[in-house]
Amino acid sequence: MAAFGGNCRSSGGLSSTGAGFIGGRNYLLVFGFLGYVIPALFAFVVTKPLVEVFGGKITWNRSALLAMACMVFQVIVSLLLTFLPYPNFYAVLFAVALGVVFAVRLIVLAGIADYRMKRMVPAAALQSIAAAVTGGSYYFGMDFLYFVLALHLLFGCGGVLLFLWLVERPLKKNFRISALHFINAFIAHNTDGDKALDEFFMEIGEDVYVQQASLFFSRAGRGDITFTVPNLHPRPDGGEIGGGRICPSFCTICWARTRLSPTAVRRMTSTWSPRAR
Repeated sequence: MAAFGGNCRSSGGLSSTGAGFIGGRNYLLVFGFLGYVIPALFAFVVTKPLVEVFGGKITWNRSALLAMACMVFQVIVSLLLTFLPYPNFYAVLFAVALGVVFAVRLIVLAGIADYRMKRMVPAAALQSIAAAVTGGSYYFGMDFLYFVLALHLLFGCGGVLLFLWLVERPLKKNFRISALHFINAFIAHNTDGDKALDEFFMEIGEDVYVQQASLFFSRAGRGDITFTVPNLHPRPDGGEIGGGRICPSFCTICWARTRLSPTAVRRMTSTWSPRAR
């Protein structure tokens, strides 16, 4: 891009004309390492102690998941136009990707560590600022760093306000659901195996009666066989909410009421996958 082209390194690094590179694959790998991998590792290591300095709390597992997810977002956004005829946009897309990473980290940290976003700003900026320094400023010059800081203000303020206006406030007003609370429960469920996600759905859910289809087979001198298919879509992760434990429950009931072995009953009930309707 012309704005950063004058400061772009010419010693085999990334070209200022886009996502291409001069000098071979090794230089592209070096930029990927400096612009993506090192910032993610840095954010993973520093996020937890920095959050705790400001009175928040976050586990190593959640810090690692957040850093990895943001690195994936960064790759997707920065390479968005790689296969399209827009050769001069890589520097801009890389800067936009860093702004997106900052906004995502700020929202997620507010949900899982401390709802006071002002205290989470330093921890949220770790990965994006590190990428701007290690990769962006070296290949695109100091002007690129100033551009990234401006986008941080835009995405940090605008992105968070947009999230609160379009997502958080309508959910709380209409359904009494907090999106930040859901983010906290979802990450806790995936990283620590916590039951917070079940508790979240218990709070917003209600007991219902559903229709079911049953087939009965009666055999002389032998136990009856019953096939039951409830009219619901269980949760795929096997939790208590949404009927995810229907298959194991059927297995226990059938084992107690028939002469089949537990292994045979498990095989019968496993043919109905919780992911299928």
